[in-house]
Amino acid sequence: MLDRALERRIAVKATFDRPDRKMREAIWRKMLPKKLPTAKDVSVHKLSEKDLSGAEIKNVVLNAARIALARDPKGQLLMSDFMEAIRMEVQNRWTDAGGDKIGFRRGT
Repeated sequence: MLDRALERRIAVKATFDRPDRKMREAIWRKMLPKKLPTAKDVSVHKLSEKDLSGAEIKNVVLNAARIALARDPKGQLLMSDFMEAIRMEVQNRWTDAGGDKIGFRRGT
């Protein structure tokens, strides 16, 4: 839910359906560069089980790479890196199911 002042300034509102599993798997394959050093335990099929949008998948890939880089600058991305990045992404969603909402709070 957007703050009403921000919502008034949006001229066009478009709703996009969340991608189904087959589409998510295709997005994962496109988002993971061929040269990205991933461990053998990384499964695109398993990752696509998680209900994520394309933008969320992009964020997960970037954050998983950061997690792996912090652990070992020359190491591989592990499935656990992706799962941690997914947890972070889902926990911080700006929806009723996730974290904080966008907008201003009324007096506390």
